Amino acid sequence: MGVREMAEAHLKNVQNQLGELQNQKKRVEAEIQQLTEYLQKGVNELNVTVDSQQEVEEAPTPSLSLDVEEGEK
Repeated sequence: MGVREMAEAHLKNVQNQLGELQNQKKRVEAEIQQLTEYLQKGVNELNVTVDSQQEVEEAPTPSLSLDVEEGEK
């Protein structure tokens, strides 16, 4: 095998590797998009839950007074 054939084979390998990396890039970008959407949905749900809990905690609680005689304290 001459130098030219070795160079052509090398460049073909580089071209193949570039194609594989482009495919990996597309898969990674798609996974990043899915995870970003999942994260945003989780944060939104958490915020709704926290807001709901704060509304419950901030709601006035009925006051209850107990009349305790001095001897029972």
